[in-house]
Amino acid sequence: MLNTQLTRIVKWRKQVYLGWWVLVGVMLLQVMVSGIFFQGFGVYVPILIEEFGWSATTISLVVSGRQVLSAIAAPGIGFALDRFGARRVIATGLVTMSIGYVLFSQVQTLWFFVAAQLLLGFAANLSGWLPSNKLLINWFVKRRTMSLAFMGMGMSIGGLLTPFMAKLINAYGWRPIAVGSGAMMFLALLLIPLLRSSPEAYGLEPDGFARADGKVIKPSKLNSIPPPSTVKEDFTVQEAIRTPSFWLIAIGHAIALMAVAAVIVHLITHMSNGIGFSLETAASVFALVTGVQIFGQLFSGFFADRLSKHKIAAVAMLFHAIAMFIFAVTESMPIILLAAVLHGVAWGVRGPLMSALRADYYGRTHFGKIMGFADPIVIMGALIGPVIAGYSFDNFGSYSTAFFILGFTTLIGSVCFALATQPKKARA
Repeated sequence: MLNTQLTRIVKWRKQVYLGWWVLVGVMLLQVMVSGIFFQGFGVYVPILIEEFGWSATTISLVVSGRQVLSAIAAPGIGFALDRFGARRVIATGLVTMSIGYVLFSQVQTLWFFVAAQLLLGFAANLSGWLPSNKLLINWFVKRRTMSLAFMGMGMSIGGLLTPFMAKLINAYGWRPIAVGSGAMMFLALLLIPLLRSSPEAYGLEPDGFARADGKVIKPSKLNSIPPPSTVKEDFTVQEAIRTPSFWLIAIGHAIALMAVAAVIVHLITHMSNGIGFSLETAASVFALVTGVQIFGQLFSGFFADRLSKHKIAAVAMLFHAIAMFIFAVTESMPIILLAAVLHGVAWGVRGPLMSALRADYYGRTHFGKIMGFADPIVIMGALIGPVIAGYSFDNFGSYSTAFFILGFTTLIGSVCFALATQPKKARA
């Protein structure tokens, strides 16, 4: 009986498209990297301010320094992804993150903190958003936005860890939790076998198409869809950067990250040090932001491939803007919760579209390099947003000025996405 069950499990596993296993691996990876590092960092900010007396601006500049390093390294990471494959790049990043968290736990001076955060930021880029996107772009075309949305759900689930992290830090202190985070990153290496770089290496095409005798065989559920390799000719990097949409998407994405990064780094401090709620309550509001992302991601996953992605992104930016304005003017918990929901849903809807738009417009062959060239622009938003927020808090006693600025800027980002239409490949 047991042998029969094992045989059925093995047979079922072989019948499942390998891309779904890649998606599972990517989702779990994002729970770890995005949840613990990117979204979990905000829990540390009020504690670091209290323990070391550093200003919010100082900590924001350190976070921005991580982004500058990421911008410098992005083209190289994109090249490494196309040249060596995502597995090696991600594994290198996870090991480096483990070391970085151990170093972070030993921080006593500002300069040591800077060094540890720069190392963590670089490692997170090796094992985070860009390589995960590259993997899913390779494995999915018809279901591309859906796969990216489920990856985003991994990020959202990771964000739900923030109240748990706040409880642990309150109970045991932030240094042991930093060491524990490093151990978790090392354990994430167990996911590497799932992260296969491309379907072609396994006799497949994206979305489950199979190869036989040099021909593409369509799976029964996709009979009405042309084989992905014949859809269109992919853009090179040089061709992509000559199109207005490359720059409009990059600028719109950068502006979106101004608001997103400011909320990630400072919302908990805004709620605790600024308005006066407890650390755990503030972390719970941030968890709401990440939790409701799931609803936006489900919308993107199931409907965005049938609708105009750039127009959906433009509308999502309007929701970001409304949330920023609400954060700027209220201290009422019910209204703050409304802003958290609006921001989270907008983030969830827009997030998967950032890569899906580029892949739809420019193809998957040179996706890593194209994203590598866009990243320096995109990362500037994540660099500027937290600094604006930190400066506002240090010099005006609240984050209201920063949230107003970010709200108006986000409206400009909405226009960028509205104008980012499908580019046409130039013919010789």
